[in-house]
Amino acid sequence: MYRSRAVSSVLCVRPSFTLGCGISRHVFRAKCGGPACGGCRHLSADYQKQLSRDSEKVQQILQLQPRVSTAATVRPTLETRKDKKWWKRNADKNISTTPPLHFDFSDIKHTTLSERGALREASRCLRCADAPCQHSCPTQLDVKAFIHNISKRNYYGAASVILSDNPVGLTCGMVCPTSDLCAGGCNLAATEEGAINIGGLQQFAVEAFARMNIPQVSICFDAYFDNDF
Repeated sequence: MYRSRAVSSVLCVRPSFTLGCGISRHVFRAKCGGPACGGCRHLSADYQKQLSRDSEKVQQILQLQPRVSTAATVRPTLETRKDKKWWKRNADKNISTTPPLHFDFSDIKHTTLSERGALREASRCLRCADAPCQHSCPTQLDVKAFIHNISKRNYYGAASVILSDNPVGLTCGMVCPTSDLCAGGCNLAATEEGAINIGGLQQFAVEAFARMNIPQVSICFDAYFDNDF
C-alpha cells in the first residue's frame, strides 16, 4: 500500500484490493496537497477514458465465462404491450369466431355423482342401528334407508323415502351443509375415505327419479278424511 501524498497537479493512485483474477482495483484520491510520493502520476484526458474500461485480461475472462449475453435485443415497451394484448381474451376486439361468453356456463363441471360413483359411495354405508346421520338431519330423513335403496339400484324407492320426508329433497341435496349435519355425524368420518357423501347421494336419487318422468298423482285430502270418519 502507498501512502496518499500528491501535489496539487497530480492524482495519487494506490492499490486498494485485488480480485481473484489478479487484477488490482485502484482508488483515486484527488489533490492531497502533499509532496509527490513517487507512486503518483499525471492523468491525461485519454488515460481517464481508459480507466473506465476493463483491461484485456478481463475481456479474456469474460469470453471464457461470459456474464452478459451478446445476442440480447432491446424492444420498445409499446411493442411488447401491443403483443401481450393478442394473448388475452379481449371484449373490444369483436372477434367473430369467438362466441359471446355472456350467460355461458358450459365450462362448469356437473357436481352430481355418476351412477358408478353413487353405487360405490352407497356400498360404504354401515347401516348403523342407531344412525347418527338420521339424528343429525333437521328433517329426520331416513338416511340409511334411501342409501340402502341406492346400493340396490332402487332409485325410485330412494327418491320415495327422501320426498316423503322432505318435499324439497333435490334442493337440500345441493345446498344443505351436510358436513355440519348428517355427514358430520357419520361414523365413517374418521376413516381415510371420510364420511359418506350423503348430499351427493340424495341429489343423485332425486335427479334419477326426475328423469323417469313419472306423472304425479294429486290426492284430495278432503275426500280421504271423509272416508275415514
